[in-house]
Amino acid sequence: MNTWILVVSRAKAKIYETSSAKASPKLIQETQNPEGSMLEHNLVTDRAGSAAHFRGAQHSALRPQHDKHELAFEKFAHQLSKALEEAKRLKKFERLVLVAEPHALGVMRTALASHKQLSIDHEIPNDLIEASATEIQNRIAAL
Repeated sequence: MNTWILVVSRAKAKIYETSSAKASPKLIQETQNPEGSMLEHNLVTDRAGSAAHFRGAQHSALRPQHDKHELAFEKFAHQLSKALEEAKRLKKFERLVLVAEPHALGVMRTALASHKQLSIDHEIPNDLIEASATEIQNRIAAL
């Protein structure tokens, strides 16, 4: 049974492929999310607006309502989900293991939920984006 292991961080994602828990996973794709590692001020193209309060001379800056890194990561998660859905449709994998730190895991789970053909077989709530294939194999062997 062909399994894909999706290892995700805000800045990048790696897809490994393995035929069994005992086989060493092979890196088949690495995708960068340039916005995931940018500084906040580089993600915002304009400074916050301001509003004058007509009672007195008070001014206040209007802050963006959403963290730009979070929005960039949600966009990245949806792009990954669409690519996974297409791969699943083409029968490139049967099982999916998702590996990410807990917050990223939640964002990915939400993004994947909108794609009916996709289901997560196992989740590993750890940041293993810089882990070796051997370390990842050790983590999934226990599943």
